Amino acid sequence: SHMARISGDIFAIVMSDMSAHRGESIAVNLIKGFASQPFHTSHGPIRLTISIGGLALNGECMRGGDALSRAEIALSRAKSMGGGCFHAYHDGLQNTIETRGLLGRGFEFLQANDEHRLVMAYQPVIHSDSGDIAFYESLIRMVDKTGRMVPAGEFIPVLEQLGFARMADRFTLKQAVTELDTYPDITLSVNVSNWSLNDPQWLRAAAFLLEDRPDLARRLIIEITESVAMKSLKKAQSVIQALQSLGCSVALDDFGAGYTSFKQIKNLNVDMIKIDQHFVRHIDKDENVLFIRALQSLADGMGITTVAEGAESQRETEMLQAIGLNYIQGYAVGHPSPERLWLPKRHEDRQLAKLAC
Repeated sequence: SHMARISGDIFAIVMSDMSAHRGESIAVNLIKGFASQPFHTSHGPIRLTISIGGLALNGECMRGGDALSRAEIALSRAKSMGGGCFHAYHDGLQNTIETRGLLGRGFEFLQANDEHRLVMAYQPVIHSDSGDIAFYESLIRMVDKTGRMVPAGEFIPVLEQLGFARMADRFTLKQAVTELDTYPDITLSVNVSNWSLNDPQWLRAAAFLLEDRPDLARRLIIEITESVAMKSLKKAQSVIQALQSLGCSVALDDFGAGYTSFKQIKNLNVDMIKIDQHFVRHIDKDENVLFIRALQSLADGMGITTVAEGAESQRETEMLQAIGLNYIQGYAVGHPSPERLWLPKRHEDRQLAKLAC
């Protein structure tokens, strides 16, 4: 047997000369073993729950990436069943709506990572009063073998479903820190997925990159989505506090898309709120204007800065400026670009290099 770590808390085990029935029996015993045997820590015993997805090759010859992607699909199904269980892969899983296309995209992402075809794109965020650029949001992008930039909607959801989001988060964080170190006059923001927010290794990686570097950390904004924060308020509070202790700012992204109350904003103690684009794109509706005005008034009173996401027209921009939003982001002020937008157009380093993970 061979075991390898895929990412975070995901491991792959390859067992040879074994029937599918025997493999399933071993998987079930592993799950029971973890559930019944506590791990002893300095804070007392804890019990872990694991989920397992399995793939029986049965002599079939396939690429390693394909086999891994199929096992990941089975693991995703095991998790969706509530965790603490085993699920075997079968061809029917490929035909379900939620997994259609996962195999190809999952393998393509792993291959792009190995071949250094993951790049960053930067979208400007402007001061609403002056129109000057305040910071750039860092967004991971994938380049296919033909050189085409793959739209985020075609592969980001795949990363979430297959558990590769942590790999993407680490790449984004590392590249952002590299850019901040090279260009001391810029500020960047990066997104953190639910996977990384609950992964102590991601926080340790952030601490390793930022420790004793407050000059760099103060120019880094970590974006946590509202839905992620609300899944575990105490966990989110702990992570936010740890990031702020390193010197970073923390933004609550997609605010309004979930069920966060204004009171919970105070409990989270974030530095910035990014209003979900749904409210911006429908700002002509009275209830949306009232929501944005109320939020802005609250943010002013709490010393929290605000960003309106998704502004796509001059009218939307002007209405947001009139309400008093601190920052505006969207196609109306700038598209994401795989270039260092803060450098002159003819600068030799403006074209972003394809960096390795």
